[in-house]
Amino acid sequence: MAKKNYYGILEIKQDASVDEIKKAFRKLAVKYHPDKNLGDKTAEERFKEITEAYDILCDATKRAKYDRKFHSTRYQSGVDFHNFDDMAHYQNDTRKSKRGFAFDDIWANIFRSFWYRKSNAKNRHRVPRRGKDVKREIKIPFDKAARGCQVLLTVNHSKTCNVCYGSGAQPGSEYQTCLHCNGRGMINVRQGRITLRRPCPYCLGKGIFISRLCANCNGNGTVQSFQKIGVKIPPGIRDGTRIRCRGDGEGGEYGGPNGDLYLIVRLEPHKFFTRKGDDIYCEIDIDFVKAILGATVNISTIYGKVNLVIPPHTQTGDVLKLNGMGIAKGDGPGRGHQYVKVNITFPNHLTPRQRNLLEQFYQE
Repeated sequence: MAKKNYYGILEIKQDASVDEIKKAFRKLAVKYHPDKNLGDKTAEERFKEITEAYDILCDATKRAKYDRKFHSTRYQSGVDFHNFDDMAHYQNDTRKSKRGFAFDDIWANIFRSFWYRKSNAKNRHRVPRRGKDVKREIKIPFDKAARGCQVLLTVNHSKTCNVCYGSGAQPGSEYQTCLHCNGRGMINVRQGRITLRRPCPYCLGKGIFISRLCANCNGNGTVQSFQKIGVKIPPGIRDGTRIRCRGDGEGGEYGGPNGDLYLIVRLEPHKFFTRKGDDIYCEIDIDFVKAILGATVNISTIYGKVNLVIPPHTQTGDVLKLNGMGIAKGDGPGRGHQYVKVNITFPNHLTPRQRNLLEQFYQE
């Protein structure tokens, strides 16, 4: 640091006044500010050197030490650096002992804070921001949800503009700090005795104004996009389960990552099956003859048709079990069962011969 020529960096003379130093710093800071030279490492290093030179030369004590050690010249109106250095030390030490700080540092700190606040206010609204998450409900048929499936969705969401990379500014345009909110993006609104903070209506909460908006996204930083995505539905998914699709949410700002898409699964009710845990329940109707004599009936499951044995003397309300015909267990191997409730039906009309046979059966 000591070998650098701070006067040359700021492009000023060695006897430059404080006002000239500030003027030179403003001019060069605007020219080499990182916001105006995005991705330019040379400009970034130049800006650091300018700031470093300003910090040294705008502070009376630091400048006196710097000049005394390497230049051996006069400070402004012919005052010897040695004498000025001693005087500055005396003034600072006196003021520190009385107030606890050096008065000579105040003006430099105020000036630096003004520029840094201006820069930080600009940067604060240009740092990469993650896009918003999106929630969406999807309906899955009962049997497909039980077996698992692949769903193809068309998602309409915003994505980061590939021209301005989410900044909303046309490449090469300039930024100006909003004077209404001083670059904070928020303003205080007083309602009676209550003070509320709201987004600035002039800059829309961004804290900055852009001289030229991006023509591709009209300054929004994002563009609408239709995208088809495939979502895997695991077997046995429950109603209300949330599935996360990384990066399929809203586009980020200033090059930030996209948000996520959260799918809320809703199961469509089935006309035949109901679910309790990993088990499936259903009901079937059989005539009284099959219930008495026993039979084999063809019954639906979520995996297709299977045969169910009706034992003799089955009564109304009896529940029969089909092993392994339920829903796959999410926490381990195996599947639940299917329980079948039997309802016995009777004919509405009988022929004379059928009536005769029933009477004979009853008498025997």
